[in-house]
Amino acid sequence: MVYDIAVIGGGPGGYSAAQRAVINGASVILIEMDELGGVCLNKGCIPSKTLLKSALLYKDIKKAGNYGINVENINFDMGKIIERKNKVVNALKSGLTATLKGQGIEILKASAKIHGKQIIAENKIIEANKIIIAIGSSPARPPIKGIDSEHVIFSDHVFLMDKIPGSLVIIGGGAIGLEFASLFSMLGSKVSIIELKDSILQGFDHEIQAEAEKIFKRQGIEIITGAQVKEIKDDKVIFEKEGETKEIIGEKILVSTGRTPNTQGLFDETSEIKMNKGYIAVDKKMRTNIENIYAVGDVAGMSMLAHSAMAEGIVAADNAFGKEIEMSYSAIPKCVYTFPEIAAVGMTENEAADSGYQIKKTKAPLRSNGRALADGTIEGFVKILADQKSEKILGVHMIGSYATEIISEVVFAITKGLTVKELTQVIHPHPTVSELIKDALILQ
Repeated sequence: MVYDIAVIGGGPGGYSAAQRAVINGASVILIEMDELGGVCLNKGCIPSKTLLKSALLYKDIKKAGNYGINVENINFDMGKIIERKNKVVNALKSGLTATLKGQGIEILKASAKIHGKQIIAENKIIEANKIIIAIGSSPARPPIKGIDSEHVIFSDHVFLMDKIPGSLVIIGGGAIGLEFASLFSMLGSKVSIIELKDSILQGFDHEIQAEAEKIFKRQGIEIITGAQVKEIKDDKVIFEKEGETKEIIGEKILVSTGRTPNTQGLFDETSEIKMNKGYIAVDKKMRTNIENIYAVGDVAGMSMLAHSAMAEGIVAADNAFGKEIEMSYSAIPKCVYTFPEIAAVGMTENEAADSGYQIKKTKAPLRSNGRALADGTIEGFVKILADQKSEKILGVHMIGSYATEIISEVVFAITKGLTVKELTQVIHPHPTVSELIKDALILQ
């Protein structure tokens, strides 16, 4: 049988592409060597948020006295926390499998190698008119001497831990590193972050970076920026900052310095696939330089987020049927599930200025919001950037409770090119944290 589309990789980009292809009327085979759902469902987004919920609940219960609730002898069972995480992951995975099979998508559990226009999967030859590659990425292993120390772990290992380390050193101050910092700090670890750049959360607005660092330090998380890790010796991380060599000890050392695409072994030696710094090069239609082969998600390296991969998968599947759709990255939300949450969409202040915009900006603090005060979560703000001439919304940056939920409103606004006046006309329910959008707009 010759399939209309073969999708390699069963993560968000892959299964979204497969589902869209079926909607387009295609016969589809989905090849996944590990578990359906990819890193996001099995070793990333879902398990980390499930663990973070347990940690946040534990933190809130410890502070119950602030709300007039008396609770004594608070403790937690890490084994049961992991057990709950597994139940959530398995429930979603079972649901996904049933959905895909119910849509008529054939699922093959096997590793895959592309040989010309054929796919070799566990000694089977798969033929398809179009191929969509969605094989994701893995935690990066930076060339640090001693990285094989028994104290070193990567993000994949966190979801298997049966106890909380007394101290944790995290190498890397990006979104993943900060989420784990929040998780372990709330559960009682002494957490230190070492970041090479001069600020954490690279790629976020400078005011979000500064506010996040201030809040996390107040929570007891040590943050060391502008520091280059030189070596790991057993449980010691040796780093250099401002020309001085220092060291810090961690019962566990979590390396969180980004991810690398899973392209090794995917193509045979005759392949002429074009690469871009290790990623598969694609255009805005998610096409590679090889006719009828597309790539989406982390392996394409355009925007390494699960929701970006889903959107790219849909674009690739549509274009495989001649629909000529282009992927847009102008309104991709970025979310960090720390405490408090962080979310952003559109341009940062520096990006807007560099693009030549005359900026109108304002901030609305959570401490002025009724819902935030009632909840007792008053740290943070909403910052809105608009173009002075057209009044179109350029970027929105949030740090505070519910930020990852509220961001969708302004994602829509930027996607549709709405102006300050148009968004101001939206009636927000009261009392909600989402009213900060209205408050910030009124201050424009």
